[in-house]
Amino acid sequence: MSKTTPPYPWQNTYWHQFAGQVTQGHLPHAILLQGVAGIGTESLARAMAEFLMCSSPVEQAACGQCKACRLLQSHNHPDLFLLSPEEKRVVIKVDQVRQLTEFVAKTSQQGGRKLVIIEPAEAMNIAAANALLKCLEEPSGDTVFILVCHHANRLLPTIRSRCACHTLPVPERALAVSWLETMGVESAALLLDETHGAPLTAHQWSRDDVIASQDKACELLVAALQAQKPVTTVAGTLAGECSGLELAELLINWLEQLIRERTRGSRRSLLAHWEPLVGVAQALSTVELFKLREVYCQRKAQLLANPNLNANMVIEDLLLEWQRYALQAARQGKLVAQV
Repeated sequence: MSKTTPPYPWQNTYWHQFAGQVTQGHLPHAILLQGVAGIGTESLARAMAEFLMCSSPVEQAACGQCKACRLLQSHNHPDLFLLSPEEKRVVIKVDQVRQLTEFVAKTSQQGGRKLVIIEPAEAMNIAAANALLKCLEEPSGDTVFILVCHHANRLLPTIRSRCACHTLPVPERALAVSWLETMGVESAALLLDETHGAPLTAHQWSRDDVIASQDKACELLVAALQAQKPVTTVAGTLAGECSGLELAELLINWLEQLIRERTRGSRRSLLAHWEPLVGVAQALSTVELFKLREVYCQRKAQLLANPNLNANMVIEDLLLEWQRYALQAARQGKLVAQV
């Protein structure tokens, strides 16, 4: 008999806690799962929904065989509502929440629970989040909300206060490395470090050969900062490979690694571009690296709030920002600041 258990081994502790609440009849009507991207929080939410809607659960798991389980497996269960950004968008809009409130107001078609999964919950704009509040506080019938959140600081406090909040930690390193190795990932430990301990991200990077793409992107960045290629040319090339938001996140990641290398001496050996990247950053002090990172974090926030900005212009601006810091440091004759 097929059963649905927690999708990944590092989720066992929370799963037993959750299943115990269900068994004892202490399940909250709204659960907020907080955790960084790449640790399987979305998959956990779906497994929880399967368990809650299964008509014949066995040993703290969905049976995988009943009508409800088969409907879920075919993505046709009428009592499950998945709220997420529409295709090619990063925001959950108020009209989508209105559809959700209509779903919650209706009677269950299968005579059991109704389930709502919202992921990522922080994608709701202000109007959408406010529209959800009353529905979340007083859901009709036996309705359970499961919210998935990767950036808790972007979620309204009024939403969090209406949920039972659970923070899911990054998996223990040894467990994550072991899982990656069973999935056939080479250099699992190094790749896990590059993805800040997120094993699913590391696995995806391995499958998509992301490291090679990052090497290429960094080669272009170095060329722009050293004035070997015009920033406009580099921006145009990068725009064909990634979005402005993706590049902002990548630059933030690189700056954080440069800062770690300065402060801890923890230089990476996996990335081919690491030595050139350290080289182009030599003119900047550690304080300036922190300032540049803060600038990019602000740019990232702007991109999240307005995803329709022109990609070429955004990427060009990101490159020029680093170049401005480098040129200013060069004019002042600065050397590497060791801390």
